[in-house]
Amino acid sequence: MADVEAAYKALPFIGPDGTRYNLRAVLVLPQHDRRAVLDAVRAVRDGAEDADAQETAINSALLAVCDDPEGFTAVLAALPLAAKIRLLEAWSEATQGPEA
Repeated sequence: MADVEAAYKALPFIGPDGTRYNLRAVLVLPQHDRRAVLDAVRAVRDGAEDADAQETAINSALLAVCDDPEGFTAVLAALPLAAKIRLLEAWSEATQGPEA
């Protein structure tokens, strides 16, 4: 498992109080979390929904990939939507697996 985690590294995020949260790659998540994340990312990418629906989808995705969703909930609540979008984009780019 360590070699898989090394290949699919998490994106670290330091909260305002200095707590480190790891935003894990989709491919290392359990199936039910993986599906929820992919559905949420798809909803954001399609852009057909209103801003509130997109924010809810982003929150769901980021909480599902976070190693400490309870602690990260308050951090997300304090972030504006634009920051959440950037975080989701950074996570998506940083956690893509190795090329085949």
